[in-house]
Amino acid sequence: MKNLLLLLLAILFYSCSSEDEPSNQIVGSWQYQGITEFTEEGETIERDPAPCTENTIITFSNNGSFKSVEYTLDGGTGACIINEFATSDDLHWEEISDGTYKIFSARAGTEYEISFPDNSTMWMISGGAYTRDGVSYKHKASVYKKI
Repeated sequence: MKNLLLLLLAILFYSCSSEDEPSNQIVGSWQYQGITEFTEEGETIERDPAPCTENTIITFSNNGSFKSVEYTLDGGTGACIINEFATSDDLHWEEISDGTYKIFSARAGTEYEISFPDNSTMWMISGGAYTRDGVSYKHKASVYKKI
C-alpha cells in the first residue's frame, strides 16, 4: 500500500510539471529600470531611466530569439513613442556559461553580456572602462526587472 501511494504521488508530481516552463533564466519579459555604473573603486551608482525609456520591454523566447520594443520621448508632443530605430526583432541570445548569456544582433553585430544579480533582475553589461566627470568606471549595465 505504501508503494502504491508513493507511485501515485510520483505520477501526480510528474503530470503537474509543465513542459512549457522556461529552461533558461533569461526567458520571459523584462522591463527597463535604468543604468548601474560600476566604478574602479568598487562603488555602484544607479541612474534613473530617461523619460519614457522605462516603458521599454525585452522579451526572450526559448528558441534563442528575442525582441525589443524601446520607447523615447517625442520632443514635439511630450508623448512617449516607440523608438523605431532601436526597436528590433532580429536579435538572438545564447548561454555562454551557467547563468551568463550573450545577446547579439545579426544585423548590427553588437554583443552584450547578460547576468543576473538575483532572480528578478537582469544586467545587460556593455562597454569597457571609461571616465566621466573625473570618475573612472569599469563598465555599466542596463538594468531590467522581470515582469
